[in-house]
Amino acid sequence: MEEEVEIVVQLNGKVRERMNIPANLSPAEMQEYVMAMDAIKQLIEGKKIVKIIPVPGKLINIVVK
Repeated sequence: MEEEVEIVVQLNGKVRERMNIPANLSPAEMQEYVMAMDAIKQLIEGKKIVKIIPVPGKLINIVVK
């Protein structure tokens, strides 16, 4: 089994980043991992997060206003 998987990080449904994360992360851990990334912090700075939709092994979509 793979050690890491490449996931897509979307902001309001648009692809903003691609990153490699450990393959065995739960949706909650995946969310924490992505939200700690500097590139993501810059993208969501000053915006209100409506919801975060993690799809394990595929993508995470961050909905902001």
